[in-house]
Amino acid sequence: MEDKPDLSVGSFIRARPGDGGETGGPLAPISARDRAGIDAGRWALRGAISIADEAAPPLPLVSHRVTGAGIELLVAD
Repeated sequence: MEDKPDLSVGSFIRARPGDGGETGGPLAPISARDRAGIDAGRWALRGAISIADEAAPPLPLVSHRVTGAGIELLVAD
């Protein structure tokens, strides 16, 4: 928690859900200080991006509500 964020490291996902793309074209360029950072960025993006013939339905904007009584599921799984 004491570490300061390194603002020179990160990624930007260029494509939006449903966008077509070019084979071999960049989807999310990764900026990192070293090879380990690039590998970590690739690992994270593999879980965030899927490529398919059709776009998946959009996720709900709100799935849960947190109240004094606890967490309430608003969307069925």
